[in-house]
Amino acid sequence: MLIGEFEVNSDDKGRISFPAKFKEELEGKKLVITKGISENCLTVYTMETFNKMLDFLYSSSNYTLLNKGISALQRVLIAPSVEFEMDKAQRFLIPQSLRAHAQIAPKSILIVLGLMDRLEIWEKQEYEKYITDTRPEVEARAQELFNRLEAKEEG
Repeated sequence: MLIGEFEVNSDDKGRISFPAKFKEELEGKKLVITKGISENCLTVYTMETFNKMLDFLYSSSNYTLLNKGISALQRVLIAPSVEFEMDKAQRFLIPQSLRAHAQIAPKSILIVLGLMDRLEIWEKQEYEKYITDTRPEVEARAQELFNRLEAKEEG
């Protein structure tokens, strides 16, 4: 399971190495990196997970070339996607277009988040700003979750 929060550095060519915990889980798997859907981050999926998303998207009753939402999702999620495998040194190159989207400069400090079925890669300052900006919403959602759990236990 991909869980955890880790700090890593990009090198002068824009390559990064995943934390050891993630390397073990991802070893030998083909991966896909793409833009984060609603934030200035990057998302990494295993090819298996990415293909499941594509299957769902294209088999959805909502799928049609005339659906602007689906077309927008294709442009953000699918078009910029890049398949990759880690090199012998267990690093991979983040393409320039994706680094620009996530505001990742060479030799940046990055945050890699394990979110169960995917990883997110953030430039550290962008991630810290995101956490600060979303704190009130996160607290409200957490309260809703705890209220539902409590009601379920009582009922």
